[in-house]
Order: sequence, then structure tokens, then C-alpha cells
Amino acid sequence: MVNLQGLVALVNGSTKPEARPFKRWVAELVTTIQRDGSYELPRRSVGSVDLPRMRTIFVDPPATVVDDRAERAHEALMESHRAVMESHRVSLEAIQRLTETVVGLVGTIRIPKQPMPKVPPVAPPRTAPEYLASWQSRIAAPDEVWSVAAYIVPELLLHGELVVVGERIGARVGLASARVHKA
Repeated sequence: MVNLQGLVALVNGSTKPEARPFKRWVAELVTTIQRDGSYELPRRSVGSVDLPRMRTIFVDPPATVVDDRAERAHEALMESHRAVMESHRVSLEAIQRLTETVVGLVGTIRIPKQPMPKVPPVAPPRTAPEYLASWQSRIAAPDEVWSVAAYIVPELLLHGELVVVGERIGARVGLASARVHKA
């Protein structure tokens, strides 16, 4: 941004012949701003400058111009607001119609009432002695099998896995490691 004096100094500082069209344009710009209070560029490109991006330059516009612009801006804003409100109204009406349709459809659907299936009661988890007693009543095995099982079953129920080596179990139940593995 430069003031008028700086703009004139900047433009007149160039002596190249290519600068003449630009100098003429700046002279037109300054004259138009002093006369109208603003300048609007034409909708075309000059050289490498994209003119549509630089719409209006204000230099101390008269109060009537400012009031007129403020009024036009306010009217444009109000028109935009009215358009948004109309869009919302249309959307709300569409949602209302859709809701009425869905409610109407739901009202026509008849779901037969069925009795809830009876779920058998869940038995409490069995304990290690209960498992061992159940197995002993169905399986005939030597006593050393039941000794090893008496050590292994509580570990499996408690931890879900057995990570003890056969020597340790053998030491606890009084058997050699090979016999523990066989049991």
C-alpha cells in the first residue's frame, strides 16, 4: 500500500518505454478515484497482473459513498440471510415429511409377540475336588495318576494353563519325572 504521493513517485521513477501504458493507467486511476471515490478494474488481465482479484481501491471516499456502500452491503447480507433461512425452511419441511412417512410406516408394521426363550440356569463353576471326584467315578486309573491330577487340576482352573515342569510336580507328589509324564 502506498499513498498518492508515493504512487506518483513510483510510477514516474521508471523511464522505460514499456512503462508508458502503465503510467497512463495510473493517471486514469488517480483521476477516477479523486472524482468518484473508487476505481473498479475491468474484468481482464493486463500483462502478468490478474486484475479481477483487485476489485476496488478506496481513497478517502465521500461520506455519501460510504453510506451508500454500507447500505448496499447490508442489503446484500440481508438477502443472503433470507436465502439461507429459506433453505433451512425447505430442509425442515422435507425432514417433517420424511418423519411423517417413517412414523406411518412404523405404525403399519406388526411384530408378533413371542415368548422369551427359557434359558437354563447357569450352574456355578465346579471346583477341583468336584472335577477329580467326577473323573474318579468314571475312570479307573492308578493312584499316582490321581496324585498328579490333584496337583494339575487346581493350577489349570486357577491360571488356565500349566507351566510347571515334570520334576517340580514329581517333587510335590513324590514321583520321578518320567512317572509324572506317564501319569
